[in-house]
Amino acid sequence: MHAIRKRKSATSQVCTSAIFVTLAISLMALASCGDSTDSQVGRQVASRNVVAVEESTRQDLPATADDEPGARAENIDAPRRPVGSWEEQLSGMTLNDRTYLQQVDERYLGLLSFGSEAEKRALDAAGFPTAEEWLSARQLSDDELQQLAEADREKARVLYADRKLSRFEAATIKSARGPKTHESETELVLASAEAHASALMALRQSRSPFSAYLAGISEAATGGTMEPLAAGIQLAGDLGDRRAESLLRRFNRQYPRANVALIHSSYTMMRKFAGLDR
Repeated sequence: MHAIRKRKSATSQVCTSAIFVTLAISLMALASCGDSTDSQVGRQVASRNVVAVEESTRQDLPATADDEPGARAENIDAPRRPVGSWEEQLSGMTLNDRTYLQQVDERYLGLLSFGSEAEKRALDAAGFPTAEEWLSARQLSDDELQQLAEADREKARVLYADRKLSRFEAATIKSARGPKTHESETELVLASAEAHASALMALRQSRSPFSAYLAGISEAATGGTMEPLAAGIQLAGDLGDRRAESLLRRFNRQYPRANVALIHSSYTMMRKFAGLDR
């Protein structure tokens, strides 16, 4: 596990707290861009050749969904009803719930969105928490969610890791805005360690495409650098999410000078945690 980097200034803390918005907006804004045929990340990091796929993240469903729809058991108790799309589902919610879910979807690069009930089932099968599960988990305390995660409840693991990531984000903002004290610095370091460790444990135990995205975003946030995001995207592709290849191309267009060595290092570590390399 990478050593936790202690933030040295308020400026770096602000940059770290803003990484969630940067990751989501910069990649989603490129959704309609054409592909690059000389992808630096694709050439030097991918374990297989990048093939032509549709740019729409909704059309390229995780591969596991076609074979085993609904294969992953629901782990957070939550009522469900058939819906035609992510937007339709959110439109029937309260403003508070809708805003919360929109923020979560942005954090995860728009990958929670779906365009049909079949796509919704496919994402569920690939380990992506449903809107109902996000809202149900939101009502649980940290201890309650941790108990479910420790009880080997698969969705609870990733939701608990996301909770720790949110706590780190809050600690970063608090540290940046308030006076720099030993207590605030300690809180930030501990929050960073918990977020990073929880994401890697979720990856090791779940081995789902969503847990790979979570690991990449968490390491990017806690480390203050974009490169681990590319590693997480690549791993999600290894674990069956066909949307990962178009996301890698977008990453390369947005960050053409990304440190390939750092990407490869993060990717190698994540593959080991996922049990793909022994």
